[in-house]
Amino acid sequence: MQWLCHEQLSGVEELASDRGVQLYLDLPLGVHYNSYDVWRERECFALDAAGGAPPDALFAGGQDWGFPPLHPEQSRSQGHRYYIGALRNYMRYAHILRVEHVMGMHRLYWVPNGFSAKQGVHVHYPAGELYAILCLESHRNRCWVIGENLGTVPSYVNVALQTRGLHSMYVGPFSLTGDPAQPLAPPPDGSLAGMNTHDTPTFAGYSAGRDIEDLIDLGLLDRTEAEHQMEWRWEALDTLAGYCRRQGWIGQGSPAPEELLAACLKYLGRSQAEMVLVNLEDLWGETDPQNVPGTWRERPNWRRRARLTLEEFTASPEVRDTLRGIIPSGG
Repeated sequence: MQWLCHEQLSGVEELASDRGVQLYLDLPLGVHYNSYDVWRERECFALDAAGGAPPDALFAGGQDWGFPPLHPEQSRSQGHRYYIGALRNYMRYAHILRVEHVMGMHRLYWVPNGFSAKQGVHVHYPAGELYAILCLESHRNRCWVIGENLGTVPSYVNVALQTRGLHSMYVGPFSLTGDPAQPLAPPPDGSLAGMNTHDTPTFAGYSAGRDIEDLIDLGLLDRTEAEHQMEWRWEALDTLAGYCRRQGWIGQGSPAPEELLAACLKYLGRSQAEMVLVNLEDLWGETDPQNVPGTWRERPNWRRRARLTLEEFTASPEVRDTLRGIIPSGG
């Protein structure tokens, strides 16, 4: 399996380079208990715990992500050999690498086996050492690095990214303000901006509140709090639509999710963001997510096939028009 992945990624990277295209890959936060990595580097992992997240407004029961976290002291005793190897392997193919949950370089929430996600504890990591390795490998491999700094991230994480020349992320729905003059807070300079990630609902699903209904079904959100969140969301989206209408990006009346999405992507394309990330399934109004965080047991994540094939969506005039609209005239 490792060899097949190497052959396929090498082929894609070679084809992309020939076309002047750069690959953007994702460095995951963890790997499966039964993965090759864990069996080969057994001493580097804490096998009696799982990585996760503490309870918050959206996940009152906390999150158990179901993978063994790296053991900070064991990794350090080996000169962070596994971490270096993982970075180098990704950067063989990637020109842009996104580090998932970059706060995990500072601290990670561990859930001991047999305990609920409410009963975990934060474990600190040698952030200075890990950042030094990340920057060094980025320089050696000429690979841009983006840190996923979404959610309730302490301010020192953003400072650490900025002082080291690493790029941050921006997700539109997290930046809704409800202010008619500026309904979306502007993306930070040099950031990677988008309207969602693989951990958030699709734009159409977000607009319909499908994610909130799912959290209710999972028992992670009560109905009263859900009603408050949905009411605020609809008001914020209505304010956003009014702003886009005044800019001439959408017509009169209530816009379809795809129409409002195209307008938001135009906004991001005219911002100070370095890159704009587009979820392809948003372009045809998909409402079901590919992934619901913290539900590796409850939901069949990453198994749903896309509604359109590669040949179908690349030939779609609507998809092409939306993508062309992201780049300002003369840009």
